[in-house]
Amino acid sequence: DIQMNFLHTNAYIKAVYNHNLNVFLTDQCAHEPVFTPSRLVVKHGDPTSASCSICQHGCRYGNPGLEKPIGTHTRNGTMFSWRVNSMTEWDMSIMCHYKDLETQKQCCGTLPITVYKPPDTVSISVNHTGPMVEGRQYTLQCTVQDVAPVGNLTVTFYRRQTSLVQTGSNKTTKAPVTETFTLKISPSKDDDGAQYWCEAKLQLGPEAPQDLPVTVSQNLTATVYYKPQLNHPSKRTITITHGSHLQLNCSAAGNPSPSYTWTLPGQLNSFNGSVFTVSAVTVEHEGKYTCIVSSDLGTATVLFEVKVQKPPDTVSISVNHNGLMVEGRQYTLQCTVQDVAPVGNLTVTFYRRQTSLVQIRSNKTTKAPVTETFTLKISPSKDDDGAQYWCEAKLQLGPEAPQDLPVMVSQNLTATVYYIPQAVNSLSHEINVTEGDTLHLNCSAVGNPSPSYNWSGPTHHISPFNNISVLTIKSVHADSAGQYNCTVENNMGKVNVLFTVHVKGGSCPVFTFEIAMVKNGVAEKQPRYLLSVLFSPSSCKLTLAHVKLRQTFIVTVLVFGIGVMNNSLFCFLYPIPLTQLSTANNISCILVTAILFCVVIGAILLGAYAAYYKHHRMGEYNLKKILRVRSKHIPMLPA
Repeated sequence: DIQMNFLHTNAYIKAVYNHNLNVFLTDQCAHEPVFTPSRLVVKHGDPTSASCSICQHGCRYGNPGLEKPIGTHTRNGTMFSWRVNSMTEWDMSIMCHYKDLETQKQCCGTLPITVYKPPDTVSISVNHTGPMVEGRQYTLQCTVQDVAPVGNLTVTFYRRQTSLVQTGSNKTTKAPVTETFTLKISPSKDDDGAQYWCEAKLQLGPEAPQDLPVTVSQNLTATVYYKPQLNHPSKRTITITHGSHLQLNCSAAGNPSPSYTWTLPGQLNSFNGSVFTVSAVTVEHEGKYTCIVSSDLGTATVLFEVKVQKPPDTVSISVNHNGLMVEGRQYTLQCTVQDVAPVGNLTVTFYRRQTSLVQIRSNKTTKAPVTETFTLKISPSKDDDGAQYWCEAKLQLGPEAPQDLPVMVSQNLTATVYYIPQAVNSLSHEINVTEGDTLHLNCSAVGNPSPSYNWSGPTHHISPFNNISVLTIKSVHADSAGQYNCTVENNMGKVNVLFTVHVKGGSCPVFTFEIAMVKNGVAEKQPRYLLSVLFSPSSCKLTLAHVKLRQTFIVTVLVFGIGVMNNSLFCFLYPIPLTQLSTANNISCILVTAILFCVVIGAILLGAYAAYYKHHRMGEYNLKKILRVRSKHIPMLPA
């Protein structure tokens, strides 16, 4: 039997517990005593209780017992009940045991008890007095006052609402202790004004009360000193329009607050603020500005380059000539840009209609507004008559310049160009035309001023048609052949157009005469005699076709009549115009014509006799009987 005398001292209980535990652990029991609950978590000073069941499966046991440092217990069969009114111990446990009579082994079970105490206070501090400096290392300290068991304590550090790290103690002390937890930090400027804090919480497992408190420290506000840091780029180029508002912002963040020192171009006054402003910029404000931002921790420098541009007031175009331009001569276009700066960045482009001619840039370095004239030499042609010339001016200031810089455009200069006449078609023409056709001779030409036209050639066609561009002959004769010269002329010069006209004979008209026989006062249905005469108004040789009459004097009458009607007399069937009858070469023809004239007179008298004969003799009228000639019947095809 194990005899245990319990003195209510923690040291004795531990000694007895350790002795018995060593004894019991030497024997292995199949059925160990079981505590309910299996693990006990109790706050220091609170009451608590537990029960132990031995030999749950009907085993034979002897000498049961419950070993405890504090509290009381009762037994009911195989069940022990233990109770304590106020937990005053920090490191303790209770043991329930019995002897298995069958195996003669000692069987025991222990109840682990965790006694806890929340911290009295939790506080945070830093191992430094005064502001912190950016980049340096500091130690945050979270002190947890009088907590147990410290081995189950978890401490979390926070910056603002962000958890930084969670830490705990590796100590095994059961009694309350004060523990300090640390965290190394290297604050930045972003941590200036940030609040650090920590919280402590006992992690006692699922057997612990669920409402264990989380103890939070006060807030530690960090003051972080850091050197000036610019809010904008450290180098900037600013292009601004003359007369506009200028603002150079050198603002920087720093702790402590930085100071500003400016270096200004020219004769400008000194300045020590963070933002330099000019209400209306002029050329004297152009240049480089340096802003130095400084504090005890360092300096920063900002460089500004200010370019002042002034769009031109006006842009105009002119030519170094009064009046009209003449083709081929050289003139100078002048594009005048009024009051522009800086002229060295000005680009001027000349245009004809919508085509760019040339782009010119000034090589002057003047910064102040100036008036500059750009020139372009031109040699206009007739194609430029009526063309519009103009120019445009634009400042080329780079990508830093405003994107809406205006492009100034001049007025339009309309060119009037004088030039000599130029024929629309070629200057020489060979024309073949058929007699009787209409002939058009086109001498049209372009010129400035508008040209006049003078024609020369066969006189009877030309005189009424001067100063026209197209000569028209409605019906061509043989005498229309020849050379026609058209002179086109204006103040700038003249040009000649030559037309060579060749006339070829045409198809002669055919006149058909039919003579029918009459019997008993009735004409035959089909003509028995036919006379065909072929001729043209002036040049066709007359021929007789199908002459079925032997009465040659009738043919002579017809031929003579036709010749007279067409302003011609015929000699042996060859036509001679009346205008040529006086020439020596035609004397023989004149004699023959006189003879023919006599024959015609005779024919007229014969006709008068026939009429008389018909009037005084009633009955058959037949030309054949009157003439006393013989006739031959010739069948004729229908017309």
